[in-house]
Amino acid sequence: RRSSDLISLADINIKTADLWDIKDFTDTTNNDPELAVSLIEDYVEQTEAILAALKTEIERGSDFAKLELYTHTLKGSSSAISARKLTETAKRMNINAKQKNLVELEALRTEFCLDFLELKQTIKTWKSTL
Repeated sequence: RRSSDLISLADINIKTADLWDIKDFTDTTNNDPELAVSLIEDYVEQTEAILAALKTEIERGSDFAKLELYTHTLKGSSSAISARKLTETAKRMNINAKQKNLVELEALRTEFCLDFLELKQTIKTWKSTL
């Protein structure tokens, strides 16, 4: 690796630590780039599908069991890839789903989506350093 690559990776780690703990994630995958990329791509795909379903369910506002399941899944999968900020937001979403608070749930869904977009950009940058 060129030293400039290492600097940029270090910069990514510092800037995104609260959003995504890349070091923790790569430790989880035993520094296996193929496994890491595979897991992160699965996460992105699954999260996009859940967010779409979640939006539809919030608009319907009737199936709270589904809302709890979706938010619980987001919490677990975000935690599994060390996306700390998304894990916390999903945890709060899950609490609001249990409390049947659709207004707060929608606000948190929006917050999650914005952070998720930022995460996707970070993933793109991270992949370019592999």
